[in-house]
Amino acid sequence: MYLFSFVSDDEGLLYFASPGQRTPFLSRTLPAVVNSKYIGRTYGELVIRDVAPAGSEFMIDGETHEVTEYSGIRGTPGYPMGLACVLYLHGVAKAGVLTEFIQIRRDVAPGRPAQDIDGSIAERLD
Repeated sequence: MYLFSFVSDDEGLLYFASPGQRTPFLSRTLPAVVNSKYIGRTYGELVIRDVAPAGSEFMIDGETHEVTEYSGIRGTPGYPMGLACVLYLHGVAKAGVLTEFIQIRRDVAPGRPAQDIDGSIAERLD
């Protein structure tokens, strides 16, 4: 997966993105193959900050209603809810990585959180 931030972000927030992902505000699709050579490159309003290779682990450690309009989570029924994670990468725990761009955009019952992570991107370990 890619880790990106917004070009205009001064807070240093990091988000997960899947390879080949396209969202409404991108001028083009993210590269289809995750490669560290893309770190620092800009795609529309995004800057790739790092890559998380296959097999990387992250742990959900919080929820947030602070989701962007760009991920599509805000436009789904239910509560727009993002997840904050700790990503274990390069021997370091990176806290506060946000999942809204790898969450499923699906209908849920009103009053329920819309926060499921796409199972084709990440799997739950017990």
